[in-house]
Amino acid sequence: MPTLPPAPAPQTISSSAFQIGYSPRGVTHMKRVHDRYDTDYVAPKSALGNLILRYRAAGDREWKQASEATAAGGNGKDTLRYTISRTNSFKATEEFRLKGAALVWTIALSNATDRKLEIGDMGLPLPFNTHYGADTSETYTKRLIRHSFVAGGGSFIYWMRTNAQGPFLVMTPGAGTSLEYFDEPPRGAYTPYIHSQAARADLRAKGGTWRLPQTHLVLAPQGQAGDTHTYSFRFQWAPNYAGVRDVLCDEGLADINVVPGMTVPTDLSAMFSLRTRAQIKRVTAEHPGKTKVEYLGERGKDIHVYRARFAQLGENLLTIDLGGGRSLPLEFFVTEPLETLYKKRAAFLVSHEQHRDPAKWYNGLFSQWDMKR
Repeated sequence: MPTLPPAPAPQTISSSAFQIGYSPRGVTHMKRVHDRYDTDYVAPKSALGNLILRYRAAGDREWKQASEATAAGGNGKDTLRYTISRTNSFKATEEFRLKGAALVWTIALSNATDRKLEIGDMGLPLPFNTHYGADTSETYTKRLIRHSFVAGGGSFIYWMRTNAQGPFLVMTPGAGTSLEYFDEPPRGAYTPYIHSQAARADLRAKGGTWRLPQTHLVLAPQGQAGDTHTYSFRFQWAPNYAGVRDVLCDEGLADINVVPGMTVPTDLSAMFSLRTRAQIKRVTAEHPGKTKVEYLGERGKDIHVYRARFAQLGENLLTIDLGGGRSLPLEFFVTEPLETLYKKRAAFLVSHEQHRDPAKWYNGLFSQWDMKR
């Protein structure tokens, strides 16, 4: 009986913190070295590295799309390189590099034409292990919960096991990189966007709204200044929630606390602290004539405390300028005073949600209000 050849050894690179498996399609495995549960943070049969790129030459109306990563060659003991669906219009290259305790993901877009090139969308599908099965033990130790904060230059994402035991995987943007929008197709991966102006038009056509600015990138013709743009992200491990906050501070972002919360009535103030090593330049209110923001000083190392009071009902943005081109939007929602809300709600219950028909056995019963009736 003939013997089968041995299975090929898995392709991996590793450091003291990360064990990375890869294929010609991208990063297929991501684990913490010496993890007690040996959790793979990348979903089965998936790969990290695909992009959603919608682009067009200057003057064109229709968008073209490129997305699939393929191996570019030139891998090293700590580096993986990929390119995105080769086109004649531009070159998109990716590099995953193990650097100290981090995995650094760098993406470079270069114009390959003699015309300006517009990038309308740049999305990052993140196929992490967040789909749960029937095996509760598997779900408890091998599956993840994602927490994401899409907020410009202050954005971050982290993943934790469903059992809440560390480590947590933290993803932060590098200098000159921000997130402004996200999408999650029914059968696709959660996808934050660096640029999303093309997606904005699609969203509006469906009646959707989005509060944050949605941008595009224009690359100069090949050979001219501005024909290439580079973005980067860092993946790091944190032992727990407090460790996630430390990573944010270490990376020049902001560790944020808000009390009593980001939904606040007009007769109460909200207080928030920003723990950051960045130099806060200013806090700008969306409705300056109806917003009062006070700086209360530094209450501990790198901890800056503010108090805000709002008079404009509904959505209210405060934009924090962290310097270095980074801005952090904080979205508050402002209501009428609590006493007013309680009285209005009670009046609505009595006038709309109580049955009043003596002929019915349920006369006087309170039930769910149906807006369609």
